[in-house]
Amino acid sequence: MKNDPQPVTLEQVIELAQTLPDEKLASWYEYGLFIQSRVASPTQEQDDEEALRQELAAWEAASDEDWLKMESLLESET
Repeated sequence: MKNDPQPVTLEQVIELAQTLPDEKLASWYEYGLFIQSRVASPTQEQDDEEALRQELAAWEAASDEDWLKMESLLESET
């Protein structure tokens, strides 16, 4: 089951806030801030993916170099 996010208007948020009891407003606001801090933009996700690809490529290149060094060391010992 896929959840399709629907846009929420400022008016809807205000209406909801007006219906909440006063003691719930602070936690509701904090939860909103938490959700807002976790939302990544598509650009940020692409940047993160590209950074991960670069790290993996660097790691693979370093690993290949290490194998070549180890092979040459083993060959020189025999």
